[in-house]
Amino acid sequence: MNTTTIEPTFIKLIKTYAQVALKKIRKPTNHELNDLINDGIILFINTKEKYQSNKNCSLKTFFINILRNHFRDMIVKSYQTSRHFNNDIQKENYYKYLENKYKKADPSKLAYTNILLSSLSPDEKQYTEKMLLSHSTSMNGRREETRKSLQLTVDQEESIRKNIFMKIQK
Repeated sequence: MNTTTIEPTFIKLIKTYAQVALKKIRKPTNHELNDLINDGIILFINTKEKYQSNKNCSLKTFFINILRNHFRDMIVKSYQTSRHFNNDIQKENYYKYLENKYKKADPSKLAYTNILLSSLSPDEKQYTEKMLLSHSTSMNGRREETRKSLQLTVDQEESIRKNIFMKIQK
């Protein structure tokens, strides 16, 4: 078995970059500091095997570049994949968000929202839920995404939207 000793300066670098990456990774995260440090140690071992001293670059500089790129990619991927949680997690988080928002703001708004939601038909609830959980940033994008996922025509969608707006105005 090949054992590699790691100098304390490299351990300190790994810990520092791991802590910074953990702060920047989008929450909720499934990463822990120890996991990131272990990733860094494995990365160091691989880097040490690839390192060529005749390339006018120190091992430390070479490793810092690889470590920085590794954690940068991890951070970027956390923002790309966090949009694609399954709908159950999104619903749960959205409901928690609403609950916290209205607990802090005004209990009457929460009561009104509950009354409004209870007055919606199952189709209207499903439409509203899909619109709220849509990944698109524009209203037209959310409407189109919702129509496709619920297999609605434009006329059916307009009818559902009118019914919802009429209930909101009451």
